[in-house]
Amino acid sequence: MTLFARIVVFPVALAFVCACSAVEHWRGDYRYEAAEGQTRGGTPIVVEYQLRIGEQACRLDIDGYQVDETIVCDAVAGRTQLEVRFKSYPGGSLTNVYDVQVYKPGEPLFVLSKRKGRLVTRWKSMYPGEQPPPDGFYFVRK
Repeated sequence: MTLFARIVVFPVALAFVCACSAVEHWRGDYRYEAAEGQTRGGTPIVVEYQLRIGEQACRLDIDGYQVDETIVCDAVAGRTQLEVRFKSYPGGSLTNVYDVQVYKPGEPLFVLSKRKGRLVTRWKSMYPGEQPPPDGFYFVRK
């Protein structure tokens, strides 16, 4: 093995293997149901977030009161943290159904981390409600 391979290629290959095993650790389905009260007429304001982390895919489905949206995401994983980043809407579009670009590619939506056997969510550019809520226990693994 050449000196170049030892210094450059091996560390890059090792980093790739470590990243893959970190994503593997997070593979699965996660759910969060946001209950934001009621409308004046008494209709419940509930929005469900379904996050799916697969071998080569990340998908976030958001359904509920006045929202029905799917986001193709990137999952950037570490041993104790998973950052969910916006990639596109289905079909590769960067704009939503209203032709509005809400997020930029690569923009962090939220971060999941493990604390005492539970998942802590740190909201970034995506969050339920009008104001970003504090870090807390939102998503659960199904």
